[in-house]
Amino acid sequence: MFLVTAEEMREIDRKTIEEIGIPSIVLMENAGSQVAREMMQFIFKPAKIVILSGHGNNGGDGFVTARHLGNHGYDVQTWLIGSPEKFTPETTIHFNALIQSGYKVNIFSQDNELELKESLIKADIIVDALLGTGATGGLREPYKSIIQFVNQTNATKVAIDIPTGVNSNTGEVVELALIADYTITFALPKIGQYLYPGTEYIGKLKVVDISIPSIVIKEVDPRISLLSQNDLRTRLPIRKRNSHKGTYGHAFIIGGSKNMPGAITLATMAALRTGAGLTTSAVPASIQPMVFSRVPEAICIAMDEDSTGHFALNSIEALRLEEKNYTAIGIGPGIGQWELGLEWFKKLLLSINLPMIIDADGLNLLSKEIGLLDQRKSETILTPHPGEMARLIKRDVAYVEKNRIKVAKEFASQYGVYLLLKGAHSLIATPNGDLYLNPTGGPELAKGGSGDVLTGMITGFVAQKLPILDAVMLAVYLHGIAGNLASKPSNYSTIATDVIDKIGFAMSTLSNHVDALPTHFPGN
Repeated sequence: MFLVTAEEMREIDRKTIEEIGIPSIVLMENAGSQVAREMMQFIFKPAKIVILSGHGNNGGDGFVTARHLGNHGYDVQTWLIGSPEKFTPETTIHFNALIQSGYKVNIFSQDNELELKESLIKADIIVDALLGTGATGGLREPYKSIIQFVNQTNATKVAIDIPTGVNSNTGEVVELALIADYTITFALPKIGQYLYPGTEYIGKLKVVDISIPSIVIKEVDPRISLLSQNDLRTRLPIRKRNSHKGTYGHAFIIGGSKNMPGAITLATMAALRTGAGLTTSAVPASIQPMVFSRVPEAICIAMDEDSTGHFALNSIEALRLEEKNYTAIGIGPGIGQWELGLEWFKKLLLSINLPMIIDADGLNLLSKEIGLLDQRKSETILTPHPGEMARLIKRDVAYVEKNRIKVAKEFASQYGVYLLLKGAHSLIATPNGDLYLNPTGGPELAKGGSGDVLTGMITGFVAQKLPILDAVMLAVYLHGIAGNLASKPSNYSTIATDVIDKIGFAMSTLSNHVDALPTHFPGN
C-alpha cells in the first residue's frame, strides 16, 4: 500500500474527477457515507454525536456523515465552524442537502460559544471535520480554542481524514492538535499519519474506499510504500527439502571489542535465526572464547588486536577474504572507536567486493570519511539511528527527526546506498529514490542490543542471496513483529535475546508455507 502526500492525493482526486469522470460531489458523498458506515460499527444509537465541520471539503465530508448518521436514527448535532460564504461548490451542495433533509446546522459565533461547549461536554462522540489534509502550520482561532476544549472532554473523538493540527505530509504538530481515538482516511493512508509526532494523534487508523480507480494511483505513482504482510509473505525465501547449508549462503559479521563482546554475539545469533546456512563472526582474540561459547553454531575467528582491545591494523590480511565463499558481510556491532579505527575501517571497506551492511560504530567511523562510499563497487546498506544519521550528514538530531523522509531519500540517492533510518516506523530509502515505511515494532525495541539483532537479521537475509531491498524489508518488518511477540507479558522487561528467540515465531506469522521436512544431505 502506498503512503501519499497531500499534493499526491490532490492529484489523484483531480485525475479521478477530470480524466475518469467521477464528479467531485460523488467522491464527497462516498467519503462521508463511508465515515458514517465505519462509525456505526462502534457507536450505539443512544449516543450523542457532535460533528464539527469547516467550510472546506473536509467540512463537506462532515455534512455527508451527519446526513447518513441522521438517516440511520442517530442523535447528531452539526456545527459549522466557518462561513457559508467560503464553501467550496461541493460543500455547498452537501450543506444544502443536509438542511433539506430536515437536519439543523448550528453556525458557530462568539454569541453561541457557550452553547457549543455545552454540546461538546454532553457528547459521547465528537467528529472532527474541520480542516483536513491540506492544512499546515499552527492552528488559528477559533480552531485552536475549540480543539483545546475538545481534547479535554471525555468523548470518543473521530477525525475525518486526519486530526486537525497534524501536518499530513510531515506529521508535524505545532503546539496543538486533536487527539483522536479513531481516524478514518480516504483511499490511501497519508505520510503524516505514520510520522512522529503526528502518529501519536491518529488513534486507530482505518482506510476506506471512496471509488478512486487503481489506474489513477498507478499513474500518480507515489514513491512511498507501507510495508505489508501480504506483500512481504511472497518475498520470504522458501526452505527447499532437497537443500543443505550451502544453499542458504554464508554470512560474515565483523565486530566486537574488549569491552563490547555482546553486540557481535547478538548479531551472529540473529543471522543464524534468520536462516543463513553458515555464519562466521570475526572478533578480537581476547573475546573469541566468550562469543564462541554463546554461539557454538557459528564459526568464530580470533583476530589480532591492539593494546586497547580493538582490531589490529594488520588483522584484515589474516581473514583471507578472497579465499572464502561469503555472500554478505556485516560490519560494526561493538567494534568501538580507536586511534587507528578509521584506517582499519577504510582498508576493510575497500578490500571487500560483496554486499555490505554497516551499523553502529562502523557508521561512526564512516562519518569521518563519507566519501569512502563512492569507492564501493557492491551494494551497501547503512542502518543508522537518528544520532548516527546526524553524524553522517553533519547536522543535529532534531534536523534529522524533523526531515526524516528528505534526509533518507537524499542520502540514499546521493551515495547510491540502501539506507535504513531506524526509529519508530523505520524508513527504508533506495538508491533510485523509492521509500518504504515499516509499521511494525514498538517501545520494547528501545533497548541496547536491538540494533545489533537487526544488523544480524539483514546480514542473514542478504547472505541467502535475496534481492537487497527484499532482505532489508523482511528484516525490519520481522524484527518489529519479533519485538512485539517478545514484549509479552511486558515491554519493560524485553531484552535483545528475547527478540532473537521470537524471530522464528515472527517468520511463522508471515509465511503460510509448510515447514520443510528435515534433510540429512551433508552439504558442503
